[in-house]
Amino acid sequence: MRLYQHIVDLCPDSNDALVMESRIEILKADIDLGDDPNALADFNDLIADFNDVSSLPRKLASKGDEFFYRNDYPKAIAIWEMVLTKYPGRKPNYIAYLLATCYKLLEDYPTAIEYYKQVLNEYPNCQYADRVPYNLGSLHRRMGEYEKAVYWFEKQPELYSRELPRDWSLYARGVIHLRNLGQPDRALELFTQYLQEFPDGESAHVAPLSLADCCVMLGDVPTAMKILQEALPKYGSESIGEEYRRKLAALAKGGTN
Repeated sequence: MRLYQHIVDLCPDSNDALVMESRIEILKADIDLGDDPNALADFNDLIADFNDVSSLPRKLASKGDEFFYRNDYPKAIAIWEMVLTKYPGRKPNYIAYLLATCYKLLEDYPTAIEYYKQVLNEYPNCQYADRVPYNLGSLHRRMGEYEKAVYWFEKQPELYSRELPRDWSLYARGVIHLRNLGQPDRALELFTQYLQEFPDGESAHVAPLSLADCCVMLGDVPTAMKILQEALPKYGSESIGEEYRRKLAALAKGGTN
């Protein structure tokens, strides 16, 4: 920080790019030290002196990136929200998504939801937008808002075509109907649809287990056992195979799980 301060002291009134870069580093250092008043003053002075530099918002945002990638989310938030406030039309389009991610990781789910919605409303074509409906569904589920979660999982394939988030969302819908809403009949339909659409999907190895649970809850133990027996040759040698064998043994003894 001393080197950057020395450069600024040598050229206090300069609009040179090196001076701007040095002052950005000083801003980052003040945030890193938790010196909020100085950081805000640094930020406002930068805008006053270099507001006509088109690259300034991105350069400032990049310092938030550095905090983010070292898992220092509150400091990333501090920089990005400054940029968001001062440059609503010039900020990099990924900031709202990463702010949502920071708040999610800090377990401030309502604020994360607001930023995810901002992505959909203002930046629907940004590089991260195609996973936002799934993330919104996941956050509402964590908050116990299951109907809202289902809504966003259903919106995923309507809004974006990328396969992986559609895979996640369809399976998550089945889990909510089975585990949270107590609707095994609807869950059975969704897990069946999942295996038809994503036979090699990320959750294909556990979907038969979920299907079997639906059948057991609906009182159809023979079908549950048949599903597990048919899936066992495919997944028996994997780590999940033990769960298949455990469930089959329990059902054979007259249990339900």
